[in-house]
Amino acid sequence: MVSIGKKILLVYPSSLFPIKMMSQKHTFNLIKVLNQSHHLDVVTFVKTESELLKNKNELRGYCTNYFPMFDGRRKYTKIIKFAINSFYSFISGIPNQYYYINSSNVHRFLLEKVNNEKYDIVHIEFWQLGDFFNRLPKEIYKVINTHGLQYLEYELSRASIRIIEAIKKKELKVLCDSDLVITPNELSSIGISEVITKNINHFRMKVGFDLKDMLSFGYHPRGKTIVFYGNLQSKQNVQAFFRLYRNILPKIRFQVRDVKLIVVGANPTKEIQELHDNKSVLIYGYVEDIKPVLCSATLAIIPLEIGVGFRGRVIELMALGVPVIGTHNALDSIELENGKDGFIADSNDELIEIAVNLITDQELHNKISVNGREFVKNNYTFDQTFKQLSIHYSELS
Repeated sequence: MVSIGKKILLVYPSSLFPIKMMSQKHTFNLIKVLNQSHHLDVVTFVKTESELLKNKNELRGYCTNYFPMFDGRRKYTKIIKFAINSFYSFISGIPNQYYYINSSNVHRFLLEKVNNEKYDIVHIEFWQLGDFFNRLPKEIYKVINTHGLQYLEYELSRASIRIIEAIKKKELKVLCDSDLVITPNELSSIGISEVITKNINHFRMKVGFDLKDMLSFGYHPRGKTIVFYGNLQSKQNVQAFFRLYRNILPKIRFQVRDVKLIVVGANPTKEIQELHDNKSVLIYGYVEDIKPVLCSATLAIIPLEIGVGFRGRVIELMALGVPVIGTHNALDSIELENGKDGFIADSNDELIEIAVNLITDQELHNKISVNGREFVKNNYTFDQTFKQLSIHYSELS
């Protein structure tokens, strides 16, 4: 089959920069790869002049055209609109964000770009903007990159049945109306096939990472150090951190002396920040260059209990050579081999036992470190991930 570059509009329904969330990093990496073989235009939503400038500067050279969807309304107008959206959200059970990005202004803006530019493909990150597909010509190939199923995340976070069912109904309808649904792992694929009877065009694409610098970075752990790595604005990550700090770390320290904990991730809560003692607990918060900090750790523990989606920070840890221990919730999406590439366990006692073994058994520690790096090298580089989607787009008739 002949491969031909396509004209693509990619829409990210928020600001892509500054990068603080894994979804932003994933999307920017996808943009880099698609731009190599296609005419790629990008839309991001921005709320401030500084966001607008940041997005323009960072995307320069990585897309053909950048079209910012700028919310330039006055403050009181935004407050009124927020109140209206909140009312709709309360009545329907669907989060406020859905109504914000599906305003008539947004649809008009996107439709104008589509009509003027004559795209072959409209690619949307996340499902929430998918209602816009109903306004597009049939000949345009409509794609949703799900980043995982949102209604499943609400199920695991124990949201109300009314909210879960409202999101599920809307989300699955949007997926059914698209020409291609992209899922990041086998779990998401199974989740879609179990709840949708319609035969959906489905593309499984692992999340790609630019791993060159990480795979080549020297791994030199210092002392006996455990790292917790994750955005601490997230309820699920905060809960996992305190599970580690209160229930797991003390019992590890009972068996192994002088174990230090370092915490890396944006937006640590005040309660977490106050644990910093500059000796046994170091709260770094957001770090621009994570490599030296993470590579000082003997191992990482990720005891997540709630939430779904792809755990991109695990890939970064493994690429740097840091052995990873986590729950099924934390590591199943990575699809590593338990006991070879990392360790999966759900009980505190199991997590503690594995951590102690990795700290005290240098041979085991070295084996998991090497295997983890090899695993991500073979599964999560651009060639194994985003490049495959680019090829798929090129081969569309």
